[in-house]
Amino acid sequence: IEQNIEPSARVHAWRTSLETFQHDPLLGRGIGMPIANAEFTDPSGNRHLLTDAHNTYLSVLGETGLIGFLTFMSIICFITLSLFRWKPESGSNKTIRLCLLLAMLDAFFYQSLTGSYEDARHLWVLFGIAASANLIHNE
Repeated sequence: IEQNIEPSARVHAWRTSLETFQHDPLLGRGIGMPIANAEFTDPSGNRHLLTDAHNTYLSVLGETGLIGFLTFMSIICFITLSLFRWKPESGSNKTIRLCLLLAMLDAFFYQSLTGSYEDARHLWVLFGIAASANLIHNE
């Protein structure tokens, strides 16, 4: 029996998202626009079309281009570095800082690899919490 190994639907979504980015590298296709074009057949035989990249980085690249991606990454770097530089004095503040760093690690660096979660709304909430906690405790 001859069997072929084929890439998953997610890999096709990533590939077509990169193609979208290559067509509009500077400004992207536009926020909310479909950036992937990956057709696949599920185990039941139904055909589906994935229009989401299933990767936050590729979604941002495809939707907003290099300008939006660099802006997005600048925000990430600024907040992450500010959390690393935050020198909490009390035990509860150390716990808050650690929890925010773990949340950034999980939400941005891990979950973002395999899903874009509808334009990363969870990340924007986390960014706001981390930035405000850092601002409050550094005053």
